[in-house]
Amino acid sequence: MEFEYHKFDLHSWLDVGKHALANSCVTRTSQFWMALKVWTEKPQVVNKALCSAKIQSKSNSVQECLSCVLNLYRTEHDLPKILVATTLSEEVAKLSSVLSCDTEIYVRDLIPKKLDRMTTLRDIVIFDKANTCAYFLPVCHLGKSTSQRGSQNFPYRIRFLQESNQNCILLQTPAKLSPEFQSSVDWLCTHLLTKLGKWSQDDESSGKLRHSLRLVQADEYSVLYQHLKEKHGKRLVKIWPESTDPQKFVYEDVAIATYLLLLWKQEAATKQLNKKQSFVDLGCGNGLLVYILTKEGHTGVGLDVRKRKIWSLYGPDVELKESSIVPSDRHLFPEYDWLIGNHSDELTPWIPVMAARSSYRCRYFLLPCCSHDFSRKFVRRDSKSSQYRDYLNYVKEIGGICGFNVEEDILRIPSTKRICFVALTRGHTEVEQTLVDERISAYIDGRTMAPPAPRDGRTTPTPAPRDAERSTSEELAAERHDEDPLSAVSCSRHIPVSKCLASASSGSNSGDVPVSKGLCSGSNSGDVLVSKGLCSTSNSGDVPVSKGLCSTSNSGDVPVSKGLCSTSNSGDVPVSKGLCSTSNSRDVPVSQGLCSTSNSGDVPVSQSWAAEFEARGKVEPVRNCTKLNRDVVRRVVDMVGAELIRRGSDSDYSQLDDGRCWNRGGSLPIQQVAHMLEASTLQQLKRECGGLQTLLKNHRNIFTVRESAVKFTDNLDSSHTGSSAKKRKCNNNAICDAALLYKTKLCWFHDKHPQGCPLMADKCNFAHGQNELRIRIFK
Repeated sequence: MEFEYHKFDLHSWLDVGKHALANSCVTRTSQFWMALKVWTEKPQVVNKALCSAKIQSKSNSVQECLSCVLNLYRTEHDLPKILVATTLSEEVAKLSSVLSCDTEIYVRDLIPKKLDRMTTLRDIVIFDKANTCAYFLPVCHLGKSTSQRGSQNFPYRIRFLQESNQNCILLQTPAKLSPEFQSSVDWLCTHLLTKLGKWSQDDESSGKLRHSLRLVQADEYSVLYQHLKEKHGKRLVKIWPESTDPQKFVYEDVAIATYLLLLWKQEAATKQLNKKQSFVDLGCGNGLLVYILTKEGHTGVGLDVRKRKIWSLYGPDVELKESSIVPSDRHLFPEYDWLIGNHSDELTPWIPVMAARSSYRCRYFLLPCCSHDFSRKFVRRDSKSSQYRDYLNYVKEIGGICGFNVEEDILRIPSTKRICFVALTRGHTEVEQTLVDERISAYIDGRTMAPPAPRDGRTTPTPAPRDAERSTSEELAAERHDEDPLSAVSCSRHIPVSKCLASASSGSNSGDVPVSKGLCSGSNSGDVLVSKGLCSTSNSGDVPVSKGLCSTSNSGDVPVSKGLCSTSNSGDVPVSKGLCSTSNSRDVPVSQGLCSTSNSGDVPVSQSWAAEFEARGKVEPVRNCTKLNRDVVRRVVDMVGAELIRRGSDSDYSQLDDGRCWNRGGSLPIQQVAHMLEASTLQQLKRECGGLQTLLKNHRNIFTVRESAVKFTDNLDSSHTGSSAKKRKCNNNAICDAALLYKTKLCWFHDKHPQGCPLMADKCNFAHGQNELRIRIFK
């Protein structure tokens, strides 16, 4: 679409909208500019028809900006738009005469969500900071012109006006604006000005902008998301057999699949991969993410402790397995490229570890939700940040400990937990993997053996994360230098070596030499005690090896404890907590170890990396407060109801049709309700999903929970009345006949409220007394 700028007078502006700022708020110009920056860089938070804004250039010069626009069209070989941009250049050149020297200029593309129905709009944004105003000048649509909501096909200006009695934000358009633009002007007044006013008074908006979809291209995301939504989403919503909300779960997984497909496409181009990436989805749940990724050409498998109904609808080409996942060498995936943790709960902290130990080329994608540590619930470490942010920092720290360069991004999904972690590369070389694995083990031991952190807001002492600007290679080299002063010399008789690293071919240990916490790469032929070390060759004598790694043979009666035996063990050798990577031909007890090949004897193997870890049970427990003791539930409901009645003031009374004055009660913060409960009751509620709020919401015929407060239901009439034949849709998409529920429960208001139920007995769906109570019939 061509914009005829000769019709607009950019030197004469007319006030068309005004938003007055509250007198109690002191709005600084810096807050106003931050609010405008949100609208410039993240317009989708206001205009829901947009996917994002792509900033093509940012400069402080009008000429640089116009040159950028012309170069973009020259690259696109679009002659008509070059002519439009040339006309715009002339108009902006005139406008530049009134601009101050302190300017900030953007060229941006406004990308719509539905590119098949709407077109991308390119515009120029000029921040004139000295005059506290911003100009928004459309260039043209990048495609067929269409009428779209919130599309500003005309210049407009936003000003911050500081007056003696009140500050305000003005919306201005060129004088004599055509009536065809009136709907867009109205949209700007009702939507944009309100948001700008709110952000200008909000101190939180003055922080750093956080952009979503930082690791992928937003325009490509918009196109692919709409394609997958049409291809998979709509059909799955119609056939969804689960009790969960399909509108949320289907389109959330479509969005995650879109993100991963684009991420993998970029990775394939960067690394010049000749085949599509493979994946394992750990804790795949309904398996929808596995289904979409498989249908889009990626080989993968989904694992979950419990099979879902919808699995059978996906078809035989979608590989989903019912399996309990315990972090150990039995659950490593060296043949796959990516591990996916999408709301993986107790597996969340383990996924970086499993990826690190699966293979050097394994990467991971992680979307944390519930806060879990390696073997228990996560205990908050930093009271200065939210519990969610504190847990995210912890999960990212684990990725660094495991040697990954972890990127953080924000997804576009219908969830409050939208922050994800992507580990595309490692910060160390493959030859250093063994040392990284030792660091991982030490970190896990520190987290699983230490007691929970105190709840006093102090930070729990944990192994320090790797410095972001210091590579793992540098760190490991420093460790060698600090901890291994004897790495280049031999370890001879009667020399205790503590915490040393004896490198390959560095020397032998031929005598009675205790080696503690070291790596012995040569031979040990005598009565040598090797503790917490790595023995990479042979041990031919009566040698107890404790917590060490024996990479070749052990031919004698040698107890090997907590070590790694990578080849054979031909004698009566107890191997405890070790890794036996080849064969064990005798009756050898192997405990808590990793046996990666064969064990031909009667060998009990327990392989969990953390003995305290508890995998989720196959049967999902019901935790929606419906299985709580009925006496407990009744006491909570009666106590809350009585307190609401007590808080009712004169203004809370209403006149009923039968002449009674009825107390609608006051409002009670949820936090105060919690303080009223006994400690034992609180503990029971904490074990339920949503806790106290879930219990109160289950009684929606009595209470309404909104904005962290509870009161008697606002829709008392509609919740109590209705035709006995009325039908409603249940959570599992089945149709429930309300006639089956009619008068099957006693009316709480009739029994407990001082003025009784506000409805007459024949109009209330609940029984007014035992004589009205009916037996519920189940179909």
